[in-house]
Amino acid sequence: MARFGEIGVLVAVLLNAASASTACGGIVTEACLEGTEACICRSDGSCDSGLSCRSNLCVDPNGDGTGGRVIVNEPAGSGGAGASPPIGLGGAGASPPIGLGGSAAGHCLPGRPEACIGPGNCAGTRVCLPDGGSFGPCTCPTPLPICNPGQMQSCLGPGACIGSQSCLPDGTGFGVCACPASASGGTGGAVVQICAPNTVTPCYGPANCLGSQRCLPDGSAYAPCDCGTGGGTSVLDSLLPSDGYIEGGGVDGRIWGAWYTFGGLDSVFNPPEGEPVFAQNDHICFSGTVAQVIGGDYSTYYGAAIGFDLCGMPADMSTCDEWMPPEYCSWAPESRHTITECSIGVNLISFDITGQLPSTELRVQFKERDRDESTYLAVFGTGHFVGVLSDATVGYDSSAPPLDQSSLEAIHFLVASTEAGPVTFGFCIGNLQIE
Repeated sequence: MARFGEIGVLVAVLLNAASASTACGGIVTEACLEGTEACICRSDGSCDSGLSCRSNLCVDPNGDGTGGRVIVNEPAGSGGAGASPPIGLGGAGASPPIGLGGSAAGHCLPGRPEACIGPGNCAGTRVCLPDGGSFGPCTCPTPLPICNPGQMQSCLGPGACIGSQSCLPDGTGFGVCACPASASGGTGGAVVQICAPNTVTPCYGPANCLGSQRCLPDGSAYAPCDCGTGGGTSVLDSLLPSDGYIEGGGVDGRIWGAWYTFGGLDSVFNPPEGEPVFAQNDHICFSGTVAQVIGGDYSTYYGAAIGFDLCGMPADMSTCDEWMPPEYCSWAPESRHTITECSIGVNLISFDITGQLPSTELRVQFKERDRDESTYLAVFGTGHFVGVLSDATVGYDSSAPPLDQSSLEAIHFLVASTEAGPVTFGFCIGNLQIE
């Protein structure tokens, strides 16, 4: 289904003809055509033949992540050779040509971080060197710790035997499940609970994908880590659908809209902006690193968010009368509407949250039509959260007006940024309910 994110500010960059170049102190920059190697993907997410769209960048899936195309040609010894190009100039959706993200003519602000594509096409960051002449190498963050190194837990091994596994030295997951030699597939005695039955916790699966795993009904072990594959069928009344689009969710069954992600300049997160958001084990997970605020510019370095529209139309309305409320079918594809227009009652939000919350603040934001700043409720710990919308405020501006619920269009979970430094996070949301 279509993504309904924030509408970014388009940044127009005037370049010479596509084949032209501009020299400055030995630095040569060239225009970057959408859909070509090492350039941004086209608006429909496509790239030239043989290339894949990764984090809004067209790359060779069999290459080293840089795409092979020279965006900035620096003289030998400058320290910039082989550095990955920046992903863009940020905002809430728009991405200008690659290679212009604050380092035009080969110069950048010393110490300034910038998003990039690293080894294996991972989403990483690079930092401007002290001389301001170029960026350092692109490095990708290590997976967030989800257990204490050496920690033991019970698990299900071959033939459903009860065994044990140890947390890896880096804390990013558990090792192989080992069962006693005499194990024959049964418990052979009383079950030792190592987790609360049917609870869900974040985990890392194959290729360090962020997923979730559910504790078995008897509490003896966790099921394998599930990163989700998408393509499932939405469950009526579910606000956490497996295909990323809510179809008649909420108590009154009138919430329709897509889940999506978006973020400020230099923030790196998963799922990436513009890509589908899938639920795994009835949970939506979000992880990444929010960039440090530079020069007090919170409007540019505002953090990263995951959220959903309360009444957003899909791109394909051709069969609307078969599955949506009749009154919605006259609206334009991909249009967004307020809860008043859709006769939705929203007074309370509740959910379970697990994993690593940001050290700054996780905000449940309430996006209103034609309003730049959003009121929010702050989440400071894991567990079960219950919030009343009438309590939402703009915490950093005591003079801001309260929430106008009649203009509410979307709900976002925003990881706030700070001038103190980058902020890492990795959490999962489950049991989401709106009343």
